[in-house]
Amino acid sequence: MHQYPHLLHPVPVELRKLNRTATKWDDKAREPVGHTIRDAAVTLQAQVQYNRIEEPIPDFLGVRHDSKGYLLFLWRDLEAAGVTVERGDKVAKIGNRVVDYYVSHFEDAGHYQEFGATLLKAYFVDRDPGEQG
Repeated sequence: MHQYPHLLHPVPVELRKLNRTATKWDDKAREPVGHTIRDAAVTLQAQVQYNRIEEPIPDFLGVRHDSKGYLLFLWRDLEAAGVTVERGDKVAKIGNRVVDYYVSHFEDAGHYQEFGATLLKAYFVDRDPGEQG
């Protein structure tokens, strides 16, 4: 029998969801036209990990940059708040620090037989990802 995991040193994180319905989109480029519209901020607890160095990584599609770090959320907290983390969501505040980060990609973590995936690892960058699709 496993216990559900806990976050280490959780801090409040303020997310502003990208409102895909209210934002005008260029369907071919899969990116917003003009300003993006964001929903009201939602605050969740997350464990934060910053990367020490952001280096370019060779990729078959060209050079890509690694993330600035990641936020580790408990899936049960996200579900209780009714929040789905998506690419392009803005991280507006971490703890008491105002930031300008954007979710670039994410993955499940903390898999247990009884619970399945218990954690969501949401990577963030300091620039708005171009493609939102």
